[in-house]
Amino acid sequence: MSNDLDVVAKDVWDVVGGLELPLMLIELESFTVSDVTESFSIQMGLPASSVLHHSVFDLYTDNDQRSARIALQALADGLIDFYSAHRRLRLPHGTLPVLAWARSLQFGESHYALAQYSTSPTSRNSPLVDYLGYAPPTVAVGLIGDDGCIKAVSKNVADVVGETADSLIGRPLLTDQEQKRLREKLDAIKGEGAVTLAMPIQLNGTSFDAHAVRCIVTCLAETTEQCFLLLPGPDASAESKMERVAQLEHRLWRIAGEVQASGIFDSLGAFPDPERFPQLSSLNTRQWEVLSRLLRGERVPAIAESLFVSPSTVRNNLSEIFRIFNVHSQSELLHLLTS
Repeated sequence: MSNDLDVVAKDVWDVVGGLELPLMLIELESFTVSDVTESFSIQMGLPASSVLHHSVFDLYTDNDQRSARIALQALADGLIDFYSAHRRLRLPHGTLPVLAWARSLQFGESHYALAQYSTSPTSRNSPLVDYLGYAPPTVAVGLIGDDGCIKAVSKNVADVVGETADSLIGRPLLTDQEQKRLREKLDAIKGEGAVTLAMPIQLNGTSFDAHAVRCIVTCLAETTEQCFLLLPGPDASAESKMERVAQLEHRLWRIAGEVQASGIFDSLGAFPDPERFPQLSSLNTRQWEVLSRLLRGERVPAIAESLFVSPSTVRNNLSEIFRIFNVHSQSELLHLLTS
């Protein structure tokens, strides 16, 4: 078994490199940026010094700050675990449209959001999902110090490797040999824009099958520390797919009720009752974006601008929404959903 794993490890090390992972860690009590990867600074064109330890809302244009605050507050309050949204970053010489994906994480008693960003307006998946080729059910996040030992790791690491976060603090993430390889690889590619690596790992001296657990290490800006992600491999993800779908469906219904009860949408327009309108479950992501913005009072041109699509694309989505709800106009749809 160990010989097979040694072959796997060598093969992985031979192909790693070249992954760009623009990540940001946001502290959800103060909404300040605690860490960003070098890839974030490079791709977004923002120096790390202008982002680190600043309010995350300072990154966004005035029009997007309110939406970002509502979404991150929902993460902080535990109403949702994950969201994706279109945003505009405020740059020194203009704005930059991006897609953002944010996931809540717990470090001890502290609550954080891990955010990924893409500058491609046509992206359907986050950079991590694009790289992996599948959506992991959970992602544990941690920090490695200069000595290669784990300084911090999110509580959900137990779901990935079967060990608690507290038991991993102070332990090396990698064996001495793998840590040496990591440093050599990072030194070799630093400055080429490729600052993230994937590799096999060992914990408690036991190698994990590369298909069972994946480890990704990326450089953080303005520090010698490194960020690591631990996530289930595709085989482990596939085994529990049906269970996760059922759990997700149940959680989505619960979230809908919680968000409605919380009142955070009171100023944004009426929020449809999912039990009264089961058609909501058949909307795809883009149709839901269009509908939610319509409920906020936005018109087609404003919706198109916010979603970085043409007005005709918005109208096409509206036509499909009309069909789903068996109505023939915006006014008829709004009357149905808000009366």
